[in-house]
Amino acid sequence: KNNFLFAISMKLHYIYVKDIIFRNISEEIMITDGTHTYQTKGSCARTITYTAKEGKIYDIQFNGGCNGNLKMLSKLLEGMDAEEIVKKCGGNLCGAKSTSCADQLAKALSE
Repeated sequence: KNNFLFAISMKLHYIYVKDIIFRNISEEIMITDGTHTYQTKGSCARTITYTAKEGKIYDIQFNGGCNGNLKMLSKLLEGMDAEEIVKKCGGNLCGAKSTSCADQLAKALSE
């Protein structure tokens, strides 16, 4: 029974990730310069704040979530093109959740 549920879970996970990846690749990211705050849905971080300038993302701050991991993620993504962040972070899941803090950042940049 557990193997069956795991197989179904993995199939749904694959479909979700495949949908995110294909949707994000086909969309062009249009983001206005300035500081933005995004209210997350389904992740431990409650909000994500970042600054956009000429298509690049700076000063990413997660309010809540795994403090050390998210600080490192912010450092690694500093100055990266928004489209590249969406491609790298979109579809990443956390445990049994249908999203993650990284996935929520990708959604924030693509909305």
